[in-house]
Amino acid sequence: MNNKLIEKRIIAYLIDGFVINLLSVPVYEYIISEEIVPFYGILFQFLLFFSYFFFLEMIFKKTLGKFFMNLKVEGDHFFLRTICRFIPFDFFSFIINDGILWHDSLSKTSVIYTK
Repeated sequence: MNNKLIEKRIIAYLIDGFVINLLSVPVYEYIISEEIVPFYGILFQFLLFFSYFFFLEMIFKKTLGKFFMNLKVEGDHFFLRTICRFIPFDFFSFIINDGILWHDSLSKTSVIYTK
């Protein structure tokens, strides 16, 4: 995998993280103001992260970050791809896996440039 694609994927991931955090703020404010059990905040974050990646990649083959970086997912195993994102250190797996992330290799998907 070339370095430019890796850079674009990292930027796309940062954009996606920013969007997920923006979506989380109102719920966390509610949880804090109502003194709700912190477990619900963790559960919400997990469900939001999973839903964001799974549904956007399944329907559009891209997340907002990938949209802005002109990337898209190629393949059909979106559920497995999203589950594999929860493998510890998945984000750093490109270092030891020749530029390929575990959630790509295990789900037999790839990310490519769009025009």
